[in-house]
Amino acid sequence: MPKTTPKIYKSAPWRPIHILLFIILFIGLYEGIISYIMPLLMLEAGFSKTELGFLISSASFFGALFDFLLCKYVDNAHFRKMYLIMFVAAAIFPLMLIGAKDVWLFLIVMALWGLYYDVRNFGNWDFIARCAPPSDRASSFGLISAIKAAGSVLAPLIAGFLIGEVVGYSPFLTAGLFLAIAALGYLLLLGITRDICDYKPPNTSRRTSLIHEIKKWIRLGHKILPVIGMTFLLGIIDAFFWSAGPIFAESLTSLQNFRGLFLTAYFLPVVFVVWLIKPLVRRFGKKKTALYTVIVGLLVLSTLTMFENSISTILVVLIASTFFSIAWPATDGVYADFISESDVMEKEVKGMGDFSSNLGYIIGPVTAGILMDTFGNSSAFTFLGIGGALFAFTILLITPKSIKIPKK
Repeated sequence: MPKTTPKIYKSAPWRPIHILLFIILFIGLYEGIISYIMPLLMLEAGFSKTELGFLISSASFFGALFDFLLCKYVDNAHFRKMYLIMFVAAAIFPLMLIGAKDVWLFLIVMALWGLYYDVRNFGNWDFIARCAPPSDRASSFGLISAIKAAGSVLAPLIAGFLIGEVVGYSPFLTAGLFLAIAALGYLLLLGITRDICDYKPPNTSRRTSLIHEIKKWIRLGHKILPVIGMTFLLGIIDAFFWSAGPIFAESLTSLQNFRGLFLTAYFLPVVFVVWLIKPLVRRFGKKKTALYTVIVGLLVLSTLTMFENSISTILVVLIASTFFSIAWPATDGVYADFISESDVMEKEVKGMGDFSSNLGYIIGPVTAGILMDTFGNSSAFTFLGIGGALFAFTILLITPKSIKIPKK
């Protein structure tokens, strides 16, 4: 029987979050290996970097579509259900990817990848909204980001060692092993959350027409536009690294078998900056913390073309990513606050948050592919730094001190 009051925040043990972090660690390893080999497989199939960018961005196009459909037709976005769908999609995905050669099959594979990311994000948001006290939500997302990044730090190194002249089967088998371990953690999570983390605020919303749902999105979007813009920008940055990073890493021939260090440097800071998030949020607030840190990180990234040495390049990425790693959980904490404030707009908040991220993941790979084909690999990252910093500064100018979302 679900609880009817939010006493779960004080009474629930922290064991559920520990189990979730175990799952996230191995999911991060799975995602990291699959994401590293995906653009390389597309290049092996004969696609250009620009075509590669469009293919990878299609995953987020489908993800944006799934955002709206999930928001419109799924009444219960409980984390148990969302994580189950995530594991099913994750199991099917590599089986389809390994045989993909033509553009149509790649598009189907990318649609499945978009669904996978959507239900994973919906599940994470629902879990934190149910199981974490409001004051700890930003830091809880920080822990999730840190543990996932720990897997992502190791994944490029593992993939780099497993890949020879061609991608081969070894990365797929290794990713499948990590996914199986994560699935065992999910079974444990089902048992341990049976009688806790089930608090759900009374939902007074009713299923509405498509037109009415669009109107709700427009009304809510007007209120939380700065936060949506921030999520959009962070999506562009992350997608840029995922699509251009493996290609740029393979060009760092002086690193030999350690070329995966480029993406490792991108993910590593999340592991150790998690302890900075709570004091920074307390000092500046969630929104300003996210904006200040992403601006500084992008300005650092814009200097990448000034360094030709591989080690210097990795250091630039490491410093820039340190600031990005603070911005992500701070922004996610804002969404969790919105969810706890308004049960009427819960699904819309989740949907718009993931929708804006997906838009960033649509623009990011396409931009990366075009810039790499036109200006070269390192210059592409410099353009990202300059353009992104200008965009973030514009968001800073239009962000109000307080954002109140509709409760009716």
